[in-house]
Amino acid sequence: MNPGPVSGEIAAIIFVALLVGAVTKGVTGFGLPMVAVPLLSGLLGVERAVVVMVIPTFVSNFWLLWEHRTHVTAARRALPLFLTAGVIGTIVGAAALAALSAQALALILAAWLGLYLVMQFSNPGIAVPVRSRRPLGAAVGFIAGLAQGAMGVPGPIVATWFHALRLEPAVYVFSVCAVFFVTSGVQIVSLSLLGLLAGDRLIEGLFALIPTMIGLPLGIRLARFIDARIFNWCLLAILGLTEMRLIWQGLFE
Repeated sequence: MNPGPVSGEIAAIIFVALLVGAVTKGVTGFGLPMVAVPLLSGLLGVERAVVVMVIPTFVSNFWLLWEHRTHVTAARRALPLFLTAGVIGTIVGAAALAALSAQALALILAAWLGLYLVMQFSNPGIAVPVRSRRPLGAAVGFIAGLAQGAMGVPGPIVATWFHALRLEPAVYVFSVCAVFFVTSGVQIVSLSLLGLLAGDRLIEGLFALIPTMIGLPLGIRLARFIDARIFNWCLLAILGLTEMRLIWQGLFE
């Protein structure tokens, strides 16, 4: 779809989508691909959208990791096993890509996210027990990897898991960005080896950095004025919008 150069109107829409996604990313640590990829897919086609977004995703996660680097000690207990399982799941998910339709994958993610939101609103204090975090983290990490490999959007899995750990906002942002940084790095290597991240796609990805680098620091500044309670509600609101988007994608696209 739309393989050639984009018009000025489409370029403006893409710019705004990336800007909004980057602001969301700066506040909550996720949201850039979830905001931008669905819109870009409709305008550019799925493959082109995924390839264009991989560079902004990688760079924005590195930026936020550096911004919150003082929280690495608090975050690292929950990360190593999750990341290891996530890399394995990404490889398996890529292999399963041809076996499952995008609609089926979207509905699976919607079911996961919907169940989590119901649990959150029915029992707001629910959290993962400390002694269960390592084994459950490995399982969820693998599932997140499957989502990354199969459709390039592990956000609903990663966001809900680390939200359930009841981390402080800055530690939460560092944790989710560490996962996205690793998975997007694997994605860059894979796309490069396949020859997809080259030529026009590489140039488009570099241009996509412009609105990303404008919106991200705005989101980081905004996050400094948001306390933990407001952060939690912002996060749940974004997850709710994501749920609606996944249901729409699964049923009508």
